[in-house]
Amino acid sequence: MAKEQARAARLVALALPTAATVSLRLSQFLVLVVLGQIPSSPVRNVLVAAVGTLSAFTIVTESGAANYILSRRQGHLGRGDYRTALAFQALLGLLGAAAAVTLSLTRSGGIVPVHYWLVLVAVAVSQVLDSLLRAARAPLLLGSRDAAYALPEFLLAVGKISTIGVAFATAQLGTLFALPVISLVIASWTIRSVRRDLLPERARVGHVAREIIPFGLTGSVSSMYSQLPVIVSAAVLPVSVTAMLTVACRVIQPLEILPGTASLQLLPRVRRLKRRLSQWWLAFLLTGALLATGALIAAPYIEKLFGLSSWNSLVYLLVAIALVPKAGNYFLAAGAMGYGGIRWRLLATCTVAGFSIASCLLLVGRFGAEGLATTMVVSEILLAVGLGIVLIKLKRNSEGTDS
Repeated sequence: MAKEQARAARLVALALPTAATVSLRLSQFLVLVVLGQIPSSPVRNVLVAAVGTLSAFTIVTESGAANYILSRRQGHLGRGDYRTALAFQALLGLLGAAAAVTLSLTRSGGIVPVHYWLVLVAVAVSQVLDSLLRAARAPLLLGSRDAAYALPEFLLAVGKISTIGVAFATAQLGTLFALPVISLVIASWTIRSVRRDLLPERARVGHVAREIIPFGLTGSVSSMYSQLPVIVSAAVLPVSVTAMLTVACRVIQPLEILPGTASLQLLPRVRRLKRRLSQWWLAFLLTGALLATGALIAAPYIEKLFGLSSWNSLVYLLVAIALVPKAGNYFLAAGAMGYGGIRWRLLATCTVAGFSIASCLLLVGRFGAEGLATTMVVSEILLAVGLGIVLIKLKRNSEGTDS
């Protein structure tokens, strides 16, 4: 009985990070819902598209600090290296947010009042701090402290959802100015708490930079093929079309956080997994299929909620289909990094990113959003093939070395 209770408690602890991250992603979607209630349709389209562009840039400019920290052995991360990794994350996050706001402002046509842009800046700063938080709490996973890892994000989600709820109920967008304050408080508390348990070593800026860059490049390149369609749409297509693509991506892509968080938890444990890697991959694929089905069932309600005149059911369907191989790719990527194949993973993702860039630029002019969404599906399938080959090769090499 005691063993069963201990096992149940362990399963709950393992599920907490996923639940916390899902809650935080819900808050990001609720921001879109609040902006979707703006009476003026042109202003609403611009701001919804701007939030989508911001989210895309935030993901693409992820520094890889969290994965770098998770790749370190427990007890081998010093305070100096930790501080340097967080600085990289903060710098790239700010650059991405600035680029997104600038692009959105350029494409707005001057129809959006200034106070709406200030709200967007507040949302941007909040997202930068949230990205910093993901890296800041990563050392907790090195010690398998899953519950402690989830706590900061739970607190952040509760604070944000409460604030957004007030904004929705009162129709006062100014309430959203509290979002970066909440993010700053939680991130600061987490950094101080985690830093106390680390080794008091000096920062090795050059060393950390050389180590973290492959993780950052891999993360940026791997996310580029899924986020590039929104960025290209924001730069080329009408704002109303970008708003529709944004809603589809912001509804469906956050569901990736389930396989994404699970893969992060598996990363330090990949070599110790008892079941075959193919079984884990199939489990991730099934998870993606279930999530995609749920998103498709919700499609009519999403269309009604935002009331977008340019709604495109085919685009929404393609974005949902891309979620299936994407879920499997999270496990394949974690497996490749767990077996020390960070550079092989980078090669695979660079190849797919090159295909995605070329496809988006070639298809957007003729097929519009449908062409961009098709590129998302094909890119995920190509990446699955590449990462699968890499993981099989790395595992065989590891088994040969062990024997």
